Amino acid sequence: MYRLARPTVQNTTRPFVWVDAWIPEDRRSGIPVLDDAWVRAGVYRTRAYIDDNKKTLAPFLESGLNEMEVGD
Repeated sequence: MYRLARPTVQNTTRPFVWVDAWIPEDRRSGIPVLDDAWVRAGVYRTRAYIDDNKKTLAPFLESGLNEMEVGD
């Protein structure tokens, strides 16, 4: 994972954060090469739903930041 960001408009039905995540080559076969969600080589932007990822996202959500660069 490279970056977490809160959306500018939140989904009230199922809240989420944007995640820019490194996708290993052996896991990319199901994602179209020309998908606009590829933000740079090997990095895909997707949603991480808060209800499914509470523990993992807790430090980011508690920080109050709108965006956070994470690990490499």
